[in-house]
Amino acid sequence: MMTMKQSLYYQSLCLSSLSFSLLLHPSFTSSASSASTFYTHSERCVQVPVGVVGPLLLDGKEYYVPIATTEGCLVASTNRGCKAVYLSGGAYSVVLRDGVTRAPVVRFCSAKRAAEVKFFLEDPRNFATISAIFTRSSRNARLQSIKSAIAGKNLYMRFSCSTGDAMGMDIVSEGVQHVLVHLHAQFPEMDVISISGNYCTDKKAAAMNWVEGRGKLVVCEATIKEEVVNKVLKTSVETLVELNTLKNLVGSALAGALGGYNAHASNIVTAIFIATGQDPAQNVESSNCITMLEAVNQGKDLHISVTMPSIQEIISIIRGRNGEDIEFRITLHPSLLGCCRWSYDYWKSSLILMSSHIRYNLIHIRTKENASRSFSSTLSFRFKKRT
Repeated sequence: MMTMKQSLYYQSLCLSSLSFSLLLHPSFTSSASSASTFYTHSERCVQVPVGVVGPLLLDGKEYYVPIATTEGCLVASTNRGCKAVYLSGGAYSVVLRDGVTRAPVVRFCSAKRAAEVKFFLEDPRNFATISAIFTRSSRNARLQSIKSAIAGKNLYMRFSCSTGDAMGMDIVSEGVQHVLVHLHAQFPEMDVISISGNYCTDKKAAAMNWVEGRGKLVVCEATIKEEVVNKVLKTSVETLVELNTLKNLVGSALAGALGGYNAHASNIVTAIFIATGQDPAQNVESSNCITMLEAVNQGKDLHISVTMPSIQEIISIIRGRNGEDIEFRITLHPSLLGCCRWSYDYWKSSLILMSSHIRYNLIHIRTKENASRSFSSTLSFRFKKRT
């Protein structure tokens, strides 16, 4: 376990050694044609500072979480929160909903005709047929619902579906394409304007995502003991409850915040996305969060919860040659979060997120199998042949 002193020292090393230099790896040479298949016009990798926080005790399991940041105290402050949760018995989470969305926009000759198609899509008697057409291109897709909106002659259709272990944007887009072909056969005058009409909505602040959700709707909670609040967080339960109300709730409301009823959820979400190779632009909707604090047990302890309605899943699928699936998976080891790996069958090899060191300062994390893993502030992608 990394102590607070080690965390602060490690963070200082990260900040003092920032270079963001571009490295040309042997894997990204002109002869490595397979690399260009994955990354269009990509030849180099960027070094970024990465810290590790933990252990985070969540649902009875311990996790170490990598976060990539240049913000001086984020690693230390996040580690302090993990410590408070750990000493209080851990946090618990539940996924209430899981469905990625895509919303094409189509145009008709009249608003009346657009309304007819809207009623057709939302008729329960037609859902089974549309669902079968939608899932034709993927064994993982499951259509959940269709929500439509009209603006004049234009119809926006928001398809929501589960996509298994995949992040799912390509899967849902292919399914939508099949449905559009089916609709055009029944309504020939329909003019498809765009496969995405921003009613989804992807990578933009939107009330739709805050209210209806997109991706995963997750709720996490923990009860922090009074002595932990006093000794670790250096404050009192009453003070924290008042602060949360006046800042995160009232202050955010006065500012007209959209999904921003929290202190800085965006900081940690983005840092984890960058550290684990995810699309940081999806921080926009993934950081929608409301933080609730309440004094419990006769006012002695602190109950804290976060509700996040639109977290984009940290797994994605891309297509390889001849249509094979190439999967980018974040390995969620019980003792180690964040070993990024490309796994696919066609090439029988893996692109593994490797780690190197900064000034001989390695953070060793031992898994339950007593195998030693190392993290440091400089990470780079390299090819490794699968055995």
